[in-house]
Amino acid sequence: MNFERFSALRTPWLSLVVWIFLGSIHLDPAFAAEEQSPPQPEAGSSVLTTAPVAAPATPPTDTEWKKMSERFKATLLQEKAALGHRQKKEAQVMKASHRSQEREWKAREKQARKEFFASNSDGKTRREWMKDRQRRHDELLTGFKQQRETQESEQKALRVKLEQDQKSRQGQFENAREQKVLPPVEIWTSGLL
Repeated sequence: MNFERFSALRTPWLSLVVWIFLGSIHLDPAFAAEEQSPPQPEAGSSVLTTAPVAAPATPPTDTEWKKMSERFKATLLQEKAALGHRQKKEAQVMKASHRSQEREWKAREKQARKEFFASNSDGKTRREWMKDRQRRHDELLTGFKQQRETQESEQKALRVKLEQDQKSRQGQFENAREQKVLPPVEIWTSGLL
C-alpha cells in the first residue's frame, strides 16, 4: 500500500494510526487499484494460473543437505513431543473428570446413606447396605481403571503408528538424499497429528 501522502503529518503516532486505519478498511480507490487481483486467463488458454515452482539448477550441497537433515530431524522430534504433550493433557483431563465424578458419587451416596439410616435402625440391614455401597464404589473405580487402560492402549498404539510413519518418512528423506534430489514436501508433516 502507498501511504506516502500521510508522512507529512506532524506526529508519528498519528500517522501510524491513520496508516493502520486506512490499511484495514480499504475505502480509498487508490488502495483498491493497488490490491486488484491480476486478470484471470480465458478458459482454454495455455497460460499458467499459478507461478511455476522452479527446481534448483544444481542439487543441494553437502552443507545444505546437513542443514535440511537437521531441520527434518527437529521436525520429527517436535511431532513426537507434540503427541506426548497432547496425550499427557488428555490423561490429565480424564483424571480430573474421574475425580469429579467420584466426588459427585460420594455426595449422592452420603445423602442416600443418611436417608437409609434414618429409616433403618437395624444393624444387620445397615451392614448389608454398607457392603453394597462398597461394591458399587469398587465398580465405579473399576470402570475408571478400564477407561484409563483403554486410553493408554490407544495412546500407545498412536505413538507406535507415529514412530512407524516417521521411520518411513526418514527412509524417504534418505532415499532422496542418495538420489541427489530434493525430498518430497509431504514427508515434512505427519497425517497422524
